[in-house]
Amino acid sequence: MANPTFATCTKEVWTKVATSILSGNIRKTGFETNKYFYTYKITGGVAPTKQSEGVLIFQNTNLEIISSSSRIDVYIMATGINSIVRVDIL
Repeated sequence: MANPTFATCTKEVWTKVATSILSGNIRKTGFETNKYFYTYKITGGVAPTKQSEGVLIFQNTNLEIISSSSRIDVYIMATGINSIVRVDIL
């Protein structure tokens, strides 16, 4: 397992939080009431541009599990205020 990283998510902007991964976890680090969206692209693909490309995460938990059979780039968008997420690559 790699060391955890912390990614600053600028509000209303897609932020790449992991590159070329197969599995990992993303954790919300704060207690703010932001909504968070998640999407992925096959590694090297075009980055997302619209909020509608993602799905709402952290609904009832502070942890989201990422798993893929192909290597992916993972993107997070926060709404409301800038936020920080922790990324654990497995």
